[in-house]
Amino acid sequence: MTSKVILLTSTTSVAVASGGVGIYFLSVPKSARERSFREIFKEESKRAIISTTTEDNEGWKAAVTAYKTDNTGKERDAWGLSDWSTIKSQSNLSHTHATKLKEECVKRVEMKFTGREDAGYLEVFKWCTKATQ
Repeated sequence: MTSKVILLTSTTSVAVASGGVGIYFLSVPKSARERSFREIFKEESKRAIISTTTEDNEGWKAAVTAYKTDNTGKERDAWGLSDWSTIKSQSNLSHTHATKLKEECVKRVEMKFTGREDAGYLEVFKWCTKATQ
């Protein structure tokens, strides 16, 4: 008899707690749950945001190459870079092709996302960061 009471009490507690979490997410505006890319990215220990203030030619070459690969076959690229037609036509990219990508990364690392699974966060992660040694 007491095990049924404990089970019922436990089940009720879990249901109430789950409902409370659900109500929180429904009542708190999405913008209040969002954090900047930099805030979320702090949890990442094996990558760094590619520097735009120092010469990181290899980092930007790799970034623009990844951007091209991910957007190949598309008439319009994911971020609508004004130099996309030049990037997609090049067979051998260098860091000099990353100018518009750098500008977009500067903006997007300050944007807010809901978490590491957010599609926008993942794009910034892929195209604006690099592995650390």
